[in-house]
Amino acid sequence: MLRTLTVIISLLFTAPALAADGTVKASNDSSLQVLAQVFGIHNLSDDKRGVMLRLFESGGGDPAVNGNHLLLAIVPEPSQAPRVWQTGIDIYNVRSVALDAEKSEISIDATEHFQGDPGAIRERPRHYTIRYDIDAESGAVSETIQVRSDPLK
Repeated sequence: MLRTLTVIISLLFTAPALAADGTVKASNDSSLQVLAQVFGIHNLSDDKRGVMLRLFESGGGDPAVNGNHLLLAIVPEPSQAPRVWQTGIDIYNVRSVALDAEKSEISIDATEHFQGDPGAIRERPRHYTIRYDIDAESGAVSETIQVRSDPLK
């Protein structure tokens, strides 16, 4: 799935705009099926480093119990391939997303579901921070990100 999403992200930035008049048939390209799982995209721009960041909300599992899985894509200059990470953040919903370019951090306020009394699903606020690194000289995106979870903020 990660490789397919990387290909799709690359196509979004490199493919020319296509105009279609008339009837368009559904695609049989299996690599595009991953798009059916994406239900939210948060676009962020780190102008200091010249990169686009995209936080994807993708569905899987029981949506009532943290079925929102977050993926991060960093898209550098066209000469470099984008990088995509499965962040490990599985939540109920995203309340807000903000970028602090000075710190190279993405701040996410979210709602998380958890098992309360027998048979009852409860909610609690959750805060996550994703830190990314980009080499100042080459513009290369690091292979890793750091993800931190704070119960409340």
